[in-house]
Amino acid sequence: MYDFRPVRGHVEVYLDGVFQFSADTRAEAEAEIQNKQEEEHGFS
Repeated sequence: MYDFRPVRGHVEVYLDGVFQFSADTRAEAEAEIQNKQEEEHGFS
């Protein structure tokens, strides 16, 4: 499960407690997750 943590004006994203990436906003982070999931499933 993804966890979004606000840190000093940006959002850090963790998956099962492991850092994945940072983004400027939660919306940007959610879009990045969506893109990664689409790539993994061949929907790009």
